[in-house]
Amino acid sequence: MTLAESINKNLPKLKAIRTGKNNTPADMKVQPRKMDFIIDADVPKYWAGGDPVKTHFFNAVSTLLPMGEAFFIEKFRQQTHRISDPELQVMCRKFCGQEGHHAREHKVYNDYLAKQYKQIPALEARLISVRNWISSRGDDNIDLALIASAEHITSAMGNALLRDVEKWLEDDNVFSSMLVWHAVEEVEHKSVAHDIYENICGDYSKRIALMPLIIGVVAGSIGINQLYMLHVDGELRKPTTWISLAKLYLGKGSVTEAIFNKEFWKFIRPDYHPWQLDDRHLVKVWEEKHDAKEDMRSVKLTEVIAA
Repeated sequence: MTLAESINKNLPKLKAIRTGKNNTPADMKVQPRKMDFIIDADVPKYWAGGDPVKTHFFNAVSTLLPMGEAFFIEKFRQQTHRISDPELQVMCRKFCGQEGHHAREHKVYNDYLAKQYKQIPALEARLISVRNWISSRGDDNIDLALIASAEHITSAMGNALLRDVEKWLEDDNVFSSMLVWHAVEEVEHKSVAHDIYENICGDYSKRIALMPLIIGVVAGSIGINQLYMLHVDGELRKPTTWISLAKLYLGKGSVTEAIFNKEFWKFIRPDYHPWQLDDRHLVKVWEEKHDAKEDMRSVKLTEVIAA
């Protein structure tokens, strides 16, 4: 039995409240931006506040991104003809443009990591195999539900980062600039995948049934890849590393609390929409400073924090 057949058999076909149109706020630009970040040789190995645990958390997140973004682009391009709202079709193309630039920049990032951590390409390939297996067990609507779920996670991560950017990144360098840019664009286009899913399919049961699967794959892959890089560096032999890992993932002030908060779990409501959480203010500072710069690659972290 395929994944789609299992969901169709075991869950009632509930319909969420659907508008069938683009719901991105008019003042959200959702424009593809070619950044061309340059990773200098003098970037510190532990570029996130000198902390190997925090640095390798973000490094591990990066290892997942090109694979996911390529999948999103491929599936949305295949399904654009099914979108009935012309504005949403335009937004779909802009979404794909942004994701294409994300994939390109994180490919450069991951190639940089692979020079130090030789198993990174193998870990990426394994994740692609998992992605392809999941997709092969479903159908087009399952793929769209998977993307909507994944985008809910990435927008929550972007929101968490931008809410407390000084805590998570600390230092001003190419990686912090890249992650802030990526977080901004995840918030900008956070409703596009959801709107496309609701326009084409809108099956509430599929949407909520697939979220635990996506959380498991994303969290598990980040953890495995982070531990691998810490192992290569010899950090896992240090008790302080395990204390730092516990602080990162568990309890008050953890990344888990920051991402999987009460706003995140509103996803399970039948009438949920991403812009019920209005966090436009988190991206406006970056947008304004980016558009005013001649050097389009970055906005300094200190400028975002000061605002």
